[in-house]
Amino acid sequence: MTKTVIALAENPESAQGIRKLFDDGGMRMLILPTDVDLTQTIHTHKPALLILIAEVNGTSLIPLCRKLHSLTEIPILMSAQSHDEYDEVSCLAAGAHDYVARHRGLRSMLSRAENLIRRVVAPTPEAHSPLLHGDITVNPLTREVHLRGTKLELTRTEFELLSLLAANAHRVVHRQELINRVWGAWYGDDHILEVHLSRMRRKFTQAGGPSVGHAIRGVGYRLTAG
Repeated sequence: MTKTVIALAENPESAQGIRKLFDDGGMRMLILPTDVDLTQTIHTHKPALLILIAEVNGTSLIPLCRKLHSLTEIPILMSAQSHDEYDEVSCLAAGAHDYVARHRGLRSMLSRAENLIRRVVAPTPEAHSPLLHGDITVNPLTREVHLRGTKLELTRTEFELLSLLAANAHRVVHRQELINRVWGAWYGDDHILEVHLSRMRRKFTQAGGPSVGHAIRGVGYRLTAG
């Protein structure tokens, strides 16, 4: 079945060149202005992916990204004209699942879009049992995380990273394994993984829990230091 991708662009006319690439890639792309009714648009078109297209820097669309992140679990890809590390980190912190600078080429955008869509899969039956580790409970079926009975709000990416670490709490999970399992084919910078893990750690420590995603230098990560 053809996947629908909605692109919300600051300048829809200048973004029209992206549509053909996605059409050729087997996806149906709708390019809309950023001031559309988001709830109605998502309900009507049921997109597999949302792309936010900034004219210059992604920071101009951070309020929109935060709003979308609060409305839906549909993955969000941020696209900006130029690359700046602060810009990228700010967009990821606002809820974007990935970030691509257009100077890398439109095919890079298509590859990242395909990767994000592939990540949205239903859990397998054997993955339904809750994962327990100390005071942490990870429920793959409901996609909920509890710390001593209190629910923590994690993003999709944070939940997937935590689930992998919790399912392998007995060992160190190599960096590349995390990347391959969560992002699939990898086209980005390694620091994006650390950005998501850092945000996840902060949520646990602010709730009085352990530091999760403990780094083992030169190897990878384990659920906790203990």
